[in-house]
Amino acid sequence: MSVQLSQAHANLHSIASTLSVSYTCQRNLIQCGRGFHANSEGERCVDIDECETGLHRCQEDQHCRNTLGAHRCDCKIGYEHNQHTHLCMDVNECWRFPGRLCAHECRNTPGSYHCSCSAGFKLAVDSRSCEDVDECTDSPCGQECANTYGSFRCYCQPGYVLNEFDRTTCEGQACLLQGSKRQWHCRLVMVLPHRDSLALNAH
Repeated sequence: MSVQLSQAHANLHSIASTLSVSYTCQRNLIQCGRGFHANSEGERCVDIDECETGLHRCQEDQHCRNTLGAHRCDCKIGYEHNQHTHLCMDVNECWRFPGRLCAHECRNTPGSYHCSCSAGFKLAVDSRSCEDVDECTDSPCGQECANTYGSFRCYCQPGYVLNEFDRTTCEGQACLLQGSKRQWHCRLVMVLPHRDSLALNAH
């Protein structure tokens, strides 16, 4: 075969020399299907990366993923493809997984969700669990404070009673013998949270 090609080239060269014309040999151009193009040598078809070349039709809220001969538009994390609108819609994780994501309260956010805790608790380092808050560290009681799960209780020392309205102030009477007749003089003492004791004269 190679001998025949060589002979053909020799014949063409001889004819071209006789006729004083020149010639060039061209390769047959290959035809590539959609999503492919010929390589630089023109020898084979290679895939077109639509994502890299910008030839895709993905929206800003979508990820472009190249495939062989085509591409795919994927929704970002927290979104899903709507078959009717062909758009990426936010996934409400709180509705889809009720009671599984957060220990107390779950609030949906665009593409994600946020956990929060009820009063008396704080969000743990895992951003899902809730830890009890020790309210007694802030001295909310007039005298004694006992932390409870999610709350606290105030107690008073002997001789004082807890105010029935605010449940934090301790009230009591302080009596002293005064004057030449050594009479008892009493006054109402109120021990307030975060404040000095407040004394009111009792008549």
